[in-house]
Amino acid sequence: LVGSEMCIRDRQDADTIGIFDTATETFTTVATGLTGNRKYLGAGAVVGTTIYFSPFASQDSIGKLETATNQFSTISIADNPDMTGLNGGFKYSAAAALGKTVYFTPLGEANVGVLDTTTDAFSVVPVSNGDSNNKHAGVVACEATSTLYFSPTNEGVGVFEATDGAFTVVDDGLTSSNKFWGLVAVGTRIFFAPNNENSIGVLELCSPCESGWA
Repeated sequence: LVGSEMCIRDRQDADTIGIFDTATETFTTVATGLTGNRKYLGAGAVVGTTIYFSPFASQDSIGKLETATNQFSTISIADNPDMTGLNGGFKYSAAAALGKTVYFTPLGEANVGVLDTTTDAFSVVPVSNGDSNNKHAGVVACEATSTLYFSPTNEGVGVFEATDGAFTVVDDGLTSSNKFWGLVAVGTRIFFAPNNENSIGVLELCSPCESGWA
């Protein structure tokens, strides 16, 4: 949601971005100029009036929508030597912003993607988060502590400290695959939406997390 406009992106395959104006209740679309499937995944990150979309499989670029002008463009990540999911592999599952920096949730990658939106420069922070191709699906960013929490899909809860790049995994004690997909922070707790699990996951925090969901 940017202002009164709600931007809707198909989970993987659409070639347009839907925009619903909640003030006028009108719906329009913005063409991306892209084709194929598995382009972007998860909720986008909002910085000012710009939305950044997380590259999933077929796209080796970050999607960028300027909502003030409804102009869509891309930021290439193909030249980064630390990327393992280029040319069709699973990359990231969602994006979240802290200040003017956007962070991308590792789905197939063994790194957290980092985008400096003032320069559009992309870099990665290598992390040790298992060998699964579906590591984490979704993110919340807690502004007060500059901490990001990644949903436990095939791995545990990922915890990334944006200030120093430290990464840890909280063991959830579960053995199933594709456990949770998506999460939301409410006060001092983070709730994980079940995918293959038959329960809602809950992580207790030491301090409140001011955040949305992805």
